Amino acid sequence: MPASLYRLAGRPHPAEVSTAQPVQEARAAEGSINAVEAEVIESFEENNAIVSQETQAPEPVPEPAVKTTPQVTWDASWTKTQLLVVANELGLNVTSTNTKTEILAALESVKTV
Repeated sequence: MPASLYRLAGRPHPAEVSTAQPVQEARAAEGSINAVEAEVIESFEENNAIVSQETQAPEPVPEPAVKTTPQVTWDASWTKTQLLVVANELGLNVTSTNTKTEILAALESVKTV
């Protein structure tokens, strides 16, 4: 950029500043930050604070303390297939290779818990 633009902004052109003295030191030598720079810095800090507030993670929703098994009614007089469906809905480890008595025992164990 031309040196005239730097002068309009109140900053020294890099070619006008000696290599031994960085631009920041030149600004410190000139005095405090001008009003425009202070306003830009303040605006940046405000926007940065707003963005950091917006990006905070939402609070997690607590899970219920006690997980209950679904209440399914069944009767021992049902067929093996009907009992097997109920046992599978309850998440019991039974298959069609189990006997009706084994399925009933698994269902009874859940019922007493």
